[in-house]
This record gives sequence, structure tokens and C-alpha cells, in this order.
Amino acid sequence: MIPKYDEIYKDFLEILVDEREHAIKEIRNKIADKWGVSKKERLLRTRGGTRYVFDSRVGWARTHLMKAGLIESPAKGFLRISSFGSKILRENPGSKIDNNFLAQFVEIDPKTDDDRGESPEELMDQNYSLIVEGLMEELLTEVIKMTSDAFEHLVVDLLLAMGYGGSLPENGLVTRQNGDEGIDGVIKEDKLGFDQIYIQAKKWDRNGSVSRPEIQKFAGALLGQGATKGLYITTTNFSNQAKEFAAKQLSTKIVLIDGEQLARLLIENNLGVTITNTYVIRRLDSDFFSEL
Repeated sequence: MIPKYDEIYKDFLEILVDEREHAIKEIRNKIADKWGVSKKERLLRTRGGTRYVFDSRVGWARTHLMKAGLIESPAKGFLRISSFGSKILRENPGSKIDNNFLAQFVEIDPKTDDDRGESPEELMDQNYSLIVEGLMEELLTEVIKMTSDAFEHLVVDLLLAMGYGGSLPENGLVTRQNGDEGIDGVIKEDKLGFDQIYIQAKKWDRNGSVSRPEIQKFAGALLGQGATKGLYITTTNFSNQAKEFAAKQLSTKIVLIDGEQLARLLIENNLGVTITNTYVIRRLDSDFFSEL
């Protein structure tokens, strides 16, 4: 299991009790061993994917201990216990050293700290995810209100924004021709148009799902066009049978995009959304100081 960051304060101090310098990597490994953190858990990333969860929690434990004056960093990448830290460890052998304990020496409000002991990066990622999930719901609600024709244009615009067709508007078309066998759009795979992707864009009730027969019809339409690549994009989900059928196609590659994926792609490519706030998170550049 991955411990809370304030559960490992005492582990830090006990590893450093010999008053020698210890590499941060060594400290991380010893804490992981003590708590039985598996290799898989050590590779678990925060929701934003920017940092490893375990490393982030060890990092914040180090930050709070340094702020409290219990440990110090004598050299880049190394830590040692301070004389004050040795005194605290000596005088509190059976005491729990957590945020409540550290609040005696540094400004830490235990009431505002997350009960799960997650690092600030994790909490920011979670709050960001909640905002994105709410926005996705709003986007899909608006998309459902669109006419079928407007939805088809939206899908082509999205693919162009993603770089298909070399992002050239003339390389993406909504088709409304006789004999198109239900194909809603065509987009060139690249700027030169070496290959084409045929599109079916269908608005469906979000409580339902696209079934296998619908994907079979799409596969037949692709065959009729002599196409080798197709994209079926919808506002709802696909049944397991539909996904299995699409995955089994060998001569024709069929990609399925459901409502959730559609909403995420719209957000990632800034279609139908606007940026209200931007937060830049900076990290200490140790190399900058070591080179001075």
C-alpha cells in the first residue's frame, strides 16, 4: 500500500537517525520496503500523469520535515537529520509524528489537509478531473441538441483540429451525395491525401448503445466505397458485441469513438470550449543552483 505523506515522517527520521547523509533515492526505497509498496504501486501516476504518486508523497514529507527544521539538505540529492530532529526523535520514541505533531513547529493546519494524506499534486489533479467531468457533461448535452447535419460538421472540424487532412479545411468533407451508402464524411489522412478516412457520425440517446448490426452496416458501407479505414463516432456507448466486431475486422480498420471520448477530444482540441484560467506549476531546478 502507498502510505499517506504524513505517515512517513517518522520513517524519514529513523532512516536518518545515524546523522549521516543519505541519498533521497535510498530513503524512498527504504520507505517503500517498510510499507510493502509494490513495483506496480511505485509506477502509479497522479491523474495528471505528471508525477509518481509514491514519489510525490515522499517529496512532500521531505518538504514539511525541512520546513519544521527536523531534516536538512547538505548537498544536492542528499538529506540528513538535524540536531533538532535528533532531539525530537529521541524525546518522542512512542509518539506519532504526523501533521498534528509538526504543527508545533511549522504552520500546518491539519484541518485543511486531505484525510487521505494525498500530496497537493494529487489533490489538484482530482479537482481538475472533477472540473473536466462536469465540462464533458455540459458538452455532450449541447452536442445532443445539434442537428444531425451540424453534428457531422462538428466531427469533421474535430478531425481537422486533430491534424488529419494536414489541418486544411478543404481536406475534410461532409458528404450528402446519392450512393454514399450512409457515409457522413470523408477526410484525408494527411496533407497529401495518400489515404482517406470514411466517417459515420450518429447522435444517439445517451442511455442506449450502438449495437453490432449498426457497425456491420458501417463495415458494409466502407466495403462499398472501397475504403480501408473508417471512424464511427457517436454521443453514446458501444455494446461489447459492437466493439468485438470492429476489432475483428482485418481488411478494414474501424475505430469507434463513444460520447465520453468525443467530449474529451473536443476539450483537448479546444472546440466548443474556452479557457478561463491557467495555472503554471513550477518545480525547483536543482541543476541551476549546482552550476552557480
